[in-house]
Amino acid sequence: MSNLILRAARPKLGDVCGRAGAGFLSPHCLFSFPESIARSSKLLNWCQRQTEGYKNVSVKDLTMSWKSGLALCALIHRYRPDLIDFDSLDERDQERNNQLAFDVAEKEFGICPCMTGKEMSSVVEPDKLSMVMYLSQFYEMFKDTVPPGGKTLSVRLSKVVSTRFQAADRFIISM
Repeated sequence: MSNLILRAARPKLGDVCGRAGAGFLSPHCLFSFPESIARSSKLLNWCQRQTEGYKNVSVKDLTMSWKSGLALCALIHRYRPDLIDFDSLDERDQERNNQLAFDVAEKEFGICPCMTGKEMSSVVEPDKLSMVMYLSQFYEMFKDTVPPGGKTLSVRLSKVVSTRFQAADRFIISM
């Protein structure tokens, strides 16, 4: 009897992923536990790479690292520096930073906000599922895009390798 009650009270994962109007509709909502852990880890690594080097931004997780709004603004700025003046942001103004990021993401990229800037600044810890689903939309949009003025790791590595081969060629020719 208790098993039946638990199943009735527990929402199905599909209900969470496919909420009407939430902006998260995805055909890939149902994952096994190990697969969802791997995807979260991949998302975290991608977010860390995209926000690396931004002042007062240190992405260590998919919840608290995003609370100030600076990481969200950095993520947007990385690909569209014309949309956010990152250097003018005040890390103490969490509500404004988050609202700016949510508004820009919705207007420019069609990514519906997972909450308001005020809600984000007032929660003790952002909901991990909401943040994963929200950040996943940025990942899907930008995963194959080279940021303007920036280079992806693979582009930087190919230049390093190319430079080393050129140096080796010059050395061999000079012999």
